[in-house]
Amino acid sequence: MPGTTEDQSQAEPSRKARGTWRQSLVVRWATALVAIPIILVFVWFGGWVAFAAALFIVALCIYELHIMMLHAGFHPIMPLSIALSLLFLVSAMFPQQRLIVLEFGVSAVLVVSFVGLFFREKLEGDDLKSGKIKEFKCYKEKKKRKVD
Repeated sequence: MPGTTEDQSQAEPSRKARGTWRQSLVVRWATALVAIPIILVFVWFGGWVAFAAALFIVALCIYELHIMMLHAGFHPIMPLSIALSLLFLVSAMFPQQRLIVLEFGVSAVLVVSFVGLFFREKLEGDDLKSGKIKEFKCYKEKKKRKVD
């Protein structure tokens, strides 16, 4: 029968979904209307002004990513994220020295991250010993052969 509670309950979520979708669309349009002129001003000035604006935006994005990762239970190394972002922005500012800046910068970040991993107190990625990851079948078979 039309007009029963089942029909109304099915229509209600679709109305809520449309309302949420429209609200999200309005927020996106408002953000675009405010942000596009600001971005165009920084692009117009270019050079170090655009570099400073990009650095500010990258820092905000890294901070937001860091907070999201913490809520998910991960612990990213924030200074290395900032260093890599700064490295890419600086290499964009100096096109003549781009290759050497990237080579030394990426090498330094890799060395620092490996040294940091060696000196961590708690190894969070040790899933084999904690039992989260099961041993491979071939490894178990080799163990059994040695026992026999």
